[in-house]
Amino acid sequence: MPIEPVTPTCTDHPVFRPPDPDAPLWRYMDFARYVALLDRRALFFSSIRAFPDRFEGSLTSDLLASLEALGPAQVEVWRNWPLMTYVNCWNEDSNESVALWSMYTSSSGGVAIRSSASRIRQALEPDTSGLYPPDELYIGRVRYLDYSTANIPGDNANWPVLHKRVAYSFEHEVRLALWPQRLLRAVEPNLAPGEQSGRGRRCGRSGWLRRRCRS
Repeated sequence: MPIEPVTPTCTDHPVFRPPDPDAPLWRYMDFARYVALLDRRALFFSSIRAFPDRFEGSLTSDLLASLEALGPAQVEVWRNWPLMTYVNCWNEDSNESVALWSMYTSSSGGVAIRSSASRIRQALEPDTSGLYPPDELYIGRVRYLDYSTANIPGDNANWPVLHKRVAYSFEHEVRLALWPQRLLRAVEPNLAPGEQSGRGRRCGRSGWLRRRCRS
């Protein structure tokens, strides 16, 4: 279910390791998605749970064991948090990738957009109306690991959002991530501003993030 466009504020976070501000970032998409981006003047965000890789947002066995020692509430928080996460994915590379062209475009045509973290930050239009709770947007590089042998840090529930299997390391992925407050309030109407819901499974699977149109 698509969600209403949101207008976030780019925010620094100790878990999110951003790329160099001017490093080339690429986003590959089919032509229909590109036309929609121009028409809506928005970036498309997907729910992590809509991705085909079952390891997306999952916990390593060591991390799960340490959370279980703290009680079932901690396990629930860590498992639900990625389910409420929406991401927009970019490839950090100096050159285009033939593999990513094949994966993310279609036979009817495709587009590769080249940008940078600084340009993306400048393009995002913050909500100054005061009508909605602020939506914080984070930008960070994805880390790649072997889930059978490595571990994810246990000091912040955002860590699983920034890890993928080592088989995907060729993507050199940079993620924009957010947790729309308006969406969370639709899931739980009594949610106070700044409070997070634990029932992520009822959230939608996609949404558009409004951006400023620049000439």
